[in-house]
Amino acid sequence: METFHEKQRLQLCGVHALNNLFRESKFSKQVLDGIAHRLKEQTAPGSLINPHKSIWGTGNYDANVIIAALHSVHAEVVWFDHRRDVHLIPLDLLFGIIVNSSTKRFFDLWKTRHWFALTPIDGVWYNADSNLDEPQMFPTTSQLLEFLDEHRKAEAEVLLVVTPDRLKEVESKLQHDLTSPIGEPV
Repeated sequence: METFHEKQRLQLCGVHALNNLFRESKFSKQVLDGIAHRLKEQTAPGSLINPHKSIWGTGNYDANVIIAALHSVHAEVVWFDHRRDVHLIPLDLLFGIIVNSSTKRFFDLWKTRHWFALTPIDGVWYNADSNLDEPQMFPTTSQLLEFLDEHRKAEAEVLLVVTPDRLKEVESKLQHDLTSPIGEPV
């Protein structure tokens, strides 16, 4: 399948995850740097270091930047509690998913975070990780949920991306399911 896919460059996985989610070059390093700068002025105006991105200017944006970028294009975000069962996620209501996982670099001596997108295309979910050569299809919903569950167990952060008209419904479904025990399917 021929589809838009940005590959990993520097520490710009946040940019790539957003663009791969939307399947177009909607965001750039300059746009996310601008968001990080505005957030720094709001949260740490006197600081010399911007806590929302890499001090080396290579990206490595935090969740606040990713969420603000999504809000800038009228997308809403529901932060999925990783203690809960992934089967509770209402996949049919989502625009996509952005995952922030922990990865080890340099012979496992250095731990860092990596953003990537999971996106539905014509009802089929794809892993649009910028470290992949091309998006990889999840042949079944069960395989997608198993993949998400592996990341959940590794304490990855999972951002459910929804359109504004579906936000209340997604929140309602997740809130309704709060009566089930954490970590167990309903």
